[in-house]
Amino acid sequence: MLQFHWNNPEMVDTYEDASGMTLHYTPNLRLYDAAVWSVGNIEFEIPPRQRLVTVEGRCTSRCTKTYLKEPIYITAAWNHMHYLGVSQTIEQYRNGVRLRYITNDVTYSYDSPKTVEYVTPIEVLPGDELKTTCHYNSMSRSKTAEFGDSTQQEMCFGFLTYYPAQAVSEDSCSSFRNFSYCDASTLNGCDPGKFWREVGPLWANISSTCSFHSCFPECKELILAQRKKNPCLANSDFMKHVKTWALSKYHQGTMIMAKLASCDVEIYKDEMSQDDNPTSAAVTLTFSLAVVLFCVMLQ
Repeated sequence: MLQFHWNNPEMVDTYEDASGMTLHYTPNLRLYDAAVWSVGNIEFEIPPRQRLVTVEGRCTSRCTKTYLKEPIYITAAWNHMHYLGVSQTIEQYRNGVRLRYITNDVTYSYDSPKTVEYVTPIEVLPGDELKTTCHYNSMSRSKTAEFGDSTQQEMCFGFLTYYPAQAVSEDSCSSFRNFSYCDASTLNGCDPGKFWREVGPLWANISSTCSFHSCFPECKELILAQRKKNPCLANSDFMKHVKTWALSKYHQGTMIMAKLASCDVEIYKDEMSQDDNPTSAAVTLTFSLAVVLFCVMLQ
C-alpha cells in the first residue's frame, strides 16, 4: 500500500507530484509475513504558547496480552508527530522494568523523519508494555492544536515493523487521552465495551426523558441513577471521547449530549452543598455548559 497525505491549506491548484513506487514479485516467499503496528495516543489537544507539552500513549501489559497471540519481532521503527513536535521516544517495559528505547529522537523533525532498523530484531512478549512519549513546543501557535491529519493539527504515533503479521490481532494499540480500550484498569471501573453495547437504550431513554431547554425532575433522577450504575458516565476522559463521537453525528449527537447535560447545573448545586471539594463537579459543569451553548447556537 502506498499512502499519501496532502496538505494544501491555501488551496493552490498548480501543485504537481510525480511520486510513485516499484513493486517486485517473487515466487520464493519468505518464512514470515511482516506488518506495521502503530502505538501512541489518538485523542489529545496541544494548548497554544507552551514551551513544553507532553503527551503519552501506553500499550499496557494487559493490552499486549490481549493483542499478541505469540512473541513478535520488531525490525524497524519510526516516530511521527507534526510541526509542533520536538522530541519523541518509544520505550519497552517488562515486569515494570524498562528494557530499552526502541526509538529516541532527541531532536525530531517532521520534514526529516528517522527510521531505526534492527539487524537483530527486538522481541516483544505478550505482557510487555510499550510507552510512547511525545514532546511539543507550541509557542508559535495562538490557537489550540487538536489531534488530526492536517499538519496544522498534531499526532503522536510510533510505527513498528514486525513479524509474524498473524501474531497481532489489532493494527493499533493506542491511548485515547489517558485511557486504553484494551485495559479497563485505566478507566477506574468504566467498561467501555459494556458502555457501547448498552449505549443505544441509554441514549433512547435520555432522549425521551430529558430536554436541553431545562432540567426536568425525571431527567435529573434518571441521570443520577445512571451515573451510579455506569462508572463511564463519571469518567471525564471517557466522556470527552464520547462527546467527540457524538458531535461527529452532528445534530442527533449534539441533541443527546445537550440533554445529558441539561441537569448538570442542578446536580452541581446539590454537590456544592454537600462537598467541600467540588473540583469534579466544576469540571462536569464546564463541559456541560459548553455542550448546551453549542446546541443552542445550532438552533
